[in-house]
Amino acid sequence: MNRTKHLLTALVSLGLLFSGAHGAEARLKKGDPLPQFVIRTTQGDVVSEKNFQQSNLGVIYFFKMNKCKSCLTGLESLKGIGDAADKGIQIVAVGKEDDASLNKFAQGLGLTFQVGSAEKQVFKSFSASLLPTTLLVGPDGQVLKVIHGGGKHAAKLMTELASTQLDRQDPAGAQALFAKAAKLEANPAVEIGLAYSDLKSGNLERAQATFKKLSASPDTQVAMQAKEGLAEVLFQKGETKAALSTAESVLAEDPNRSMANLVKGKSLHSQGKSADAKKALTKAVSGGAQAEFSWQKSDAHLALGNLEMKNAKSQIALKSFKQAAAENPFSADALSNQGVALKNMGNPEEALKVFKKLKKVHTSDVLVHALMRQAQSAIAQKQDLERQKYIDGMVTDLVARFKEIKKLPPPKDTWTSPAGALSILGFQNNAQGNLSGRIGMEGILKDELTRELGDLNVSVVDREILDKVLAELKLGSSDLANPKTRTKLGKITAAHVMATGSFYNQAKGSTATMRLVETETTDIFLALSKNFEKSLDPSQLAAEWAEKIAAKVREQHPLQGRIVSIKPKQIIINLGKRHAVTKGLVFNVLSEGEAIDLGDGEVVYDYDQLGQIEVTKVRDKIAYAQVVTKSGEWAKQQKIIIASAQ
Repeated sequence: MNRTKHLLTALVSLGLLFSGAHGAEARLKKGDPLPQFVIRTTQGDVVSEKNFQQSNLGVIYFFKMNKCKSCLTGLESLKGIGDAADKGIQIVAVGKEDDASLNKFAQGLGLTFQVGSAEKQVFKSFSASLLPTTLLVGPDGQVLKVIHGGGKHAAKLMTELASTQLDRQDPAGAQALFAKAAKLEANPAVEIGLAYSDLKSGNLERAQATFKKLSASPDTQVAMQAKEGLAEVLFQKGETKAALSTAESVLAEDPNRSMANLVKGKSLHSQGKSADAKKALTKAVSGGAQAEFSWQKSDAHLALGNLEMKNAKSQIALKSFKQAAAENPFSADALSNQGVALKNMGNPEEALKVFKKLKKVHTSDVLVHALMRQAQSAIAQKQDLERQKYIDGMVTDLVARFKEIKKLPPPKDTWTSPAGALSILGFQNNAQGNLSGRIGMEGILKDELTRELGDLNVSVVDREILDKVLAELKLGSSDLANPKTRTKLGKITAAHVMATGSFYNQAKGSTATMRLVETETTDIFLALSKNFEKSLDPSQLAAEWAEKIAAKVREQHPLQGRIVSIKPKQIIINLGKRHAVTKGLVFNVLSEGEAIDLGDGEVVYDYDQLGQIEVTKVRDKIAYAQVVTKSGEWAKQQKIIIASAQ
C-alpha cells in the first residue's frame, strides 16, 4: 500500500441540518449508516455524510473544552494519527462551544485539524451525550465503533484505532498506534495488540515471545487471549498439533472463545478432519462467541465459507463470506471470496459490484483488476448469444470425440497453425488443508496467463470451451494428472502443447510450478517454477511466464497461415482472433520453397522471402493486411509466417 500521508480534515460549525431515520433518542451502533447531514464550516466548506461514504476510514470526535480533561487528552492523541495511521483517514472534530472560542482553543493546542461547533441536537443524533464520544466510520459511511468517554478515553481511543488498523490489514499502522496507546496507559490489551501486529507482519518469533509471556498472566482473560494468539502463531509455523493442543487448553476454560475455535477448526481441517473442523468453526461464529478484534470473527466466517466452497456448497459459502464482510468491512479476502462465489454461481453482474467495492476499500490490491476482468468477461459472454451457441456446439462435438477416442480429422492444410495451438488445462491448489485466504486463485492465474499470452500473439484454446468440456467429462485435477488424458485432450482440441500447473500459497511464502508438454510426443516442452516470499501474485507471475512461453512457442510453433485473397490495396489471410492475431502484426510472405532431403527420411524446405504484410483489421477467422514490401508475384494460398519467427 502507498504510505503517502492522507489526513483529510474538516471544520464543523453551527447550521447543521439533519434528516433520516435517526431521531434525537437514537443510539448509533456498529453497522448503522451515518445520519444524513450538511455541515457548513466557519471557512465556508461543506461536509456531509457523503464525505464519509467516499473515505476509507473516518473519525468523528465530539468534545467540550471546559471541565473535560479526557476530551483534551483525546484531542492531543488525535494530532499524531496522520503520521501513525496514514492511508486516507478523514477526521472531523465537533465541539460544544462557540466558533470563536473553539478557534482560539484549537490554535492554542496546535491541532493538526480544524475544530468547530454544533448544536445540542447534533450531539444527541450521534449518541454523544457523554463526552468525549468518538465514532469510527468505515467504507460506505457505516459506523464501525462508538467509543464513549471516561477517564482513560485517550488510551481507549488510540487502542480502538489501532485495532481498526488491524482490520484494515495494516499491521505497521496498528503497531504505531498501539505503541502510542502504551505510552498513555499500561494495558495488557495493548500488548496483545502489539503481538498480533507482529504476527500479521510476519514477525512470528517476536509475536510468539509476547504471547508466551502474557499467557502466564494472573488475569484469566489476558492469559486466554494470549494463548489464542500463541495457538495462531504455532499454526502459522506449521506446528498444527501444538496449535490444536493450545487452542483446546483455552476452550477447556471457555468454550466460547472465537479465536481458539478458529485455530482448532483450521488445525483439524489440515489433518483431514473436515466434519470436526466445521463444528469448531460454527462455534467460532456463533452468537455467544467472544472475540477482542473484529477481524477474528470475520476470519472465522471466512474459514467456514472456504470450507463450504471446498464442499461445493456455494450458496452457504456466500452467506458466510457476507457475514465475514459485515464483521470486518475492510477484509479483502471476504469481499474477494464473496465476488468469486457469485461469479461461480452464474451472477457475474453482482460479482463485479463486489469487486468494485474491493477496489474502493483496497486501491492497491494485486488481484482486484484480474477479478474485475473475470467478471466483465463473464458478463460479455452471457450477453453474446451467438458465441454461446457456437461454444455449446463445439463442446458437444469435442465431448463426443473424447468419448469415442477420436481426435479432430487431420487438417487439409498442414501449414496453417490451428486455432488454440496451446491449451492451459489449469492449476491445482496444493494448499488444500488451508482454510484461510482467497479462493479462485487457480482460475485467476489461468485467465491472466491466457490474457498475457494473447497479448503476445500466442493462440490459446478458448478457456470457456475447455472448462465446459472438462465439466461435461467430469475430469478433475486427479484425472488431468494422467499424461494419457492430457494427450487425448490435446488431440481433440488440436493443441500442439498442453500446460498444467500447481501452486502452494501460504503466509510464509508461495511456490508455483508449470509444465508444458508436446501433445504428439509427450516430451516436455517447457518447465517453469517460481518462489514468492509472500503470497503469490497471479498477474505478475502470468506476465513473467507468458514471456518465456511465448518465446518458446515462437521458436517451436511459429504462427503461420496463407493468403486467401489479393486485392490492389488489401490482402486477406486465413488467421484471425482465434489465432491471437492482432492489429499491427507483421508476417513474412514466402515462396513455395525448395524441398531438401536430409538423407534420413526427413525433408525440410528452404523458403525465399517475397515481402511483408502488416495486419490492419482482425475478425474471428480472418484478418486484413496491407503490403509493406513486395518482390515477385504473389498468389492465393501463398504461405505466410510471423516475422519474428525468421
